[in-house]
Amino acid sequence: MIKMRSSFVLALLAAGVLCHPASAAPADTQIAVKNVTANFRRDEGKVLVKYPQFSGKNTAVCKKLNTLVQRAMNENAYHDLVEMTFSKTFVDTDSVSTGFTFFRRGGAHRNGFYVPLNYKLKPQIKKMSVEEFFGRKIDKEKLSAIVAKPMARAMSDTSMKESDFYNDLTAENRPFDGFLFDKDKVTFTFSNLGCNAFGVQSFEIPYKDLRGLFAASSPAYKYAAR
Repeated sequence: MIKMRSSFVLALLAAGVLCHPASAAPADTQIAVKNVTANFRRDEGKVLVKYPQFSGKNTAVCKKLNTLVQRAMNENAYHDLVEMTFSKTFVDTDSVSTGFTFFRRGGAHRNGFYVPLNYKLKPQIKKMSVEEFFGRKIDKEKLSAIVAKPMARAMSDTSMKESDFYNDLTAENRPFDGFLFDKDKVTFTFSNLGCNAFGVQSFEIPYKDLRGLFAASSPAYKYAAR
C-alpha cells in the first residue's frame, strides 16, 4: 500500500487546531494531557484527526511521548485514510495508556483498525505489550472465554453466538495486543471481529474479572489491588 507523506502529521501540528482544556493531571505525575482536534483537507476530502499532546515539568518524557504519538500517526496515515481518532488517555505515575482507531476507505464498509500505545515511563520510556502488562504469557483460552461474554451481549442482534466469538478469539491469528487500560479496567479492541461489517469493537473488562490471569508483580495487579 502507498502511504501518505510523513509531512501529513507535521502539517497538522503546524496548522491551526482546536485545543480542548487540558485534563487535570495527578500531582505526582507532572504530566498533563491536552486533547487536540484538527481537520486536514486533502484532494479526496477532509480527514478528521484527534490526538493527545503531553506537557509537564518533565519535558524530556513529554517530548518523547509526543514524538511517539506523531510517529504512530505517520506510520498509519495511508493514502486512503478517512478518519483517525484517539482513545481517552490514561496517565499514571509510571505508565501511559492510549491508542487510536483509524479508518480507510473500503467497499461496502470502511475498514477500521486499532493501534495501541501503552508505555512504561520508568526507568525509561518503553512500549508495553499485553504480556508485560499482565506480567506473564496470556492464557488465550481463559481470556477468550471472559471477553466472549460481553461480545455476545453486545452483538445479541446478530446471528453470532458466544461460542462463535470464543472460536474467533482463540483463532491462532487473533491477538489480544489491542488493549487500553486505566485504574478500573482493561479495554480490548478488535478489528473486523466476526466479519468486516462489525468494524472496530471494544469491550471493557474490570480487573476483578481478570484475576488469576496476571502476575502479582505486574502493572495489572497494581490496579486490581486498589
